[in-house]
Amino acid sequence: MAKEINNTDVGNDVFQIMREKDYYYIDKSLFIKEFIESKGRVNLITRPRQFGKSLNLSMLKSYLEIGADPSLFKGLAIEGEREIYDAHFGKYPVLHLSLASGIAPDFETFLEYLSNAFKYLFAMDLKYLLNSDKLSLISKNSIEKFIRPPEIPDEAFLSFALDSLIIMLNEHFGKDVVILIDEYDSIVTHAIVKGYENRLLEFLSSFFGRVFKGNELVEFIVLTGCLRIANESNFASTNNLVASTVLDPEFSGMFGLTEEEVSKILNDFGLSSKLDSIREWYNGYLFGGKRIYNTSSVISYCRALQKKITSKPKNYWANTSSNDILLDVINKSECDKTLPDLEKLLLGGSIEIGLFNDITTEDFDDISALWRVLVHTGYLTPSEQDSDEYLIPNKEVQNEFRKKVVKRVKTRIGINVHSKIIEAIWSKNASVLQESLDKVIMTKISYFDEYEYCCHMLLLGLIADVDAASNRENLNERTDINLRKGDMYTILELKKSYDELYMTADALKGIMQIKDRLYGKELEIKGSSIIHYGISFCKTECLVILEREITKELIEEAIGDMEAVVWAIDWQINKRASNKSTAVKSPSRKAWYKSRKIALESFKDSLDKESYTFDFAKLHANAENLLDDLKWLLTTEATKDSSQTLLQAMLTQTK
Repeated sequence: MAKEINNTDVGNDVFQIMREKDYYYIDKSLFIKEFIESKGRVNLITRPRQFGKSLNLSMLKSYLEIGADPSLFKGLAIEGEREIYDAHFGKYPVLHLSLASGIAPDFETFLEYLSNAFKYLFAMDLKYLLNSDKLSLISKNSIEKFIRPPEIPDEAFLSFALDSLIIMLNEHFGKDVVILIDEYDSIVTHAIVKGYENRLLEFLSSFFGRVFKGNELVEFIVLTGCLRIANESNFASTNNLVASTVLDPEFSGMFGLTEEEVSKILNDFGLSSKLDSIREWYNGYLFGGKRIYNTSSVISYCRALQKKITSKPKNYWANTSSNDILLDVINKSECDKTLPDLEKLLLGGSIEIGLFNDITTEDFDDISALWRVLVHTGYLTPSEQDSDEYLIPNKEVQNEFRKKVVKRVKTRIGINVHSKIIEAIWSKNASVLQESLDKVIMTKISYFDEYEYCCHMLLLGLIADVDAASNRENLNERTDINLRKGDMYTILELKKSYDELYMTADALKGIMQIKDRLYGKELEIKGSSIIHYGISFCKTECLVILEREITKELIEEAIGDMEAVVWAIDWQINKRASNKSTAVKSPSRKAWYKSRKIALESFKDSLDKESYTFDFAKLHANAENLLDDLKWLLTTEATKDSSQTLLQAMLTQTK
């Protein structure tokens, strides 16, 4: 009989409570053995949020602390490791501190939060020290300051707080202290977003520095977080640090869920039929060569399924604190040199990133370094072990990327314009769509930036909050953007035009590509309604063509534009321009021109003169060959500097 998942506390990261209340627990207890056998004096373990770091650290505390309860580990794998048990079980005073509560809007509030965290620590974990007769007078006076802090926090006192607590624990137990600090980096990353990181780092250099770089009363230290933040004044740059990140093989299966563990969970809860959808939404992370699922998301979705078996997967990771970093990347990448990379990721592709584990606070102002931040916070993952290619791991994270892009685009162009563009797409109103896009491009995008990527990203951002599949596989080829609304679909094929003369032909070419390469064919088989758009971009203009609006005049305009360029080539050959630098340099230029002219005639011959419809297969083959070769004229080294002036002169002469 399948178990009920109601006794699984998704948000609980206290090992003792998990075990005492018999919550469903995936056995990660061998993490204790693996850690003890590989530990250094200062240890850093980084993984994304919600992958079990806090729970594993709490488990380590329950195993190591003096007075440990062996019943908590009954039936777990670590119970059979007698050598580890005899040497380490219940042997140490343990100081366990989470800095998640220190996330604050400014430095002064951070100090208040930290002061309250220590007050809570004495009320819960360290209350036995209140009546200890082994403490020195100095330690007893310090306790009074911890439990009755001043209204305005004493920064100097708090900067020595860790030192004071270590001394107290050593005095009381007569043993060196184990220090466990959870989410150590959360306060730093949040301070960067809020702008007070310099003052915070100066404080932390005192708060952590003396403890981590030579305190003889410390047995060992474990830090967990998302990032290894290294600054000259920061503890994380200490020379004896032993670090394990998402890129390292250590503990690769100890954080998050492995394929085998997910299969066991689904089998236990009678949900094995949902494995494929869970794999699509919550798998895809590669930690040290092992494929890993997001723990919290898997359990949350299983809970939803047990309440309603038809529940659809959704984002459970959306409210994690690292999302501010993603939004920072989106904001800084707009029309930036990294925009092509962001586009590739949103389209389901991978990008190459030069990675190293250390990240400094200065990196948060460097857009290329921010990609590394996104790898360590779980937004990107290696495509395979030891690869420099990184991609978005799964649909849950992909949706989070899309939401952030939409938020930025709506802020940039306004919600009303966004709604108008979406409405125009579905109402088949090409003129309104073109007018709206033109206004946005003209006022919001610089021609001197990475223009074509800006246009593509703008459109992706505009439609990312509808049911969109960007650059999805479709039988033979890949579409640029595929939208869905009920049983209606829209396919948008985007083209960059090298010159305004090509805009009509390029937009038509987009329509040709949709038809010729059978985009949406499987949707037609299902009887769905499909809208086809060809959209070309050039400088600060765009041209939108709806398939049903391809008219005689539109086709003749495209043919006329191409004829003008073919004539220009003929003029260049026959007139033998006096400036040799602008001449077409080819040993067979006449033959080349003749082949182009034949291609143009074939293009026109593929047109039915009465209905003005095309043989699309024939049209695509001829038109693409013609356009690609003609565009060479405007991009070749011999003509690029003067091509626009020369072309204008030739077109004037034709009139």
